[in-house]
Amino acid sequence: MILDGPIGSDGKVRHLYFEAVGPTLEGLRVESLSVETVFADFGPLSTWTDRGPSEIREVVMGYFDSTMTDSDINGFLRGMTMKGDEGDWESISVKFIPGGLSALGYYNLRNPGLKLKVELDGKLVLRDRSEIWLDRYVFKVNNDDQSSVVESALEKVQPIVDMKNFIFPVQLQTLDLQKGRMRLATRVLPKPFDGISLVYRSK
Repeated sequence: MILDGPIGSDGKVRHLYFEAVGPTLEGLRVESLSVETVFADFGPLSTWTDRGPSEIREVVMGYFDSTMTDSDINGFLRGMTMKGDEGDWESISVKFIPGGLSALGYYNLRNPGLKLKVELDGKLVLRDRSEIWLDRYVFKVNNDDQSSVVESALEKVQPIVDMKNFIFPVQLQTLDLQKGRMRLATRVLPKPFDGISLVYRSK
């Protein structure tokens, strides 16, 4: 982490750069993450905890760059069930390929009580500079009679990633998918600068 100066009692930071390797965000390991903020307000120091600020009140400008691997995402998805209106998704796994992904999962249709194996290939696209949508996808279901039900269920999980609730608003410009990994970034990339440097290591 790099700060342009000491943090005052008001918790306002004029310029900050943060880079992490292998952090875990709400249970999901991320291969790399870097953030740069300009004129950020984290609230008074008196409200901070041992883990840092409890809120972000304002960020005038923020830049973001992150890389995720499909193996880390599959580790996060392992054992997870995603509830839907008519059924539940489970045993989901993904594989990143250039420009898109292939996925395998099971859709448990509650009525009439069917377990459907779904194999899918599709592209991933950015929308509204904050959402990732599955686009131009094709899928195969082990029970073709239920294809329309599965397509409806897939539409209801869109967008598959929504960054609107990220710690500060980001305007994504880059969505790059290569074999095994996905990169998300803003148009301006975070960059380190000369300042007060702090290094933290996990135990």
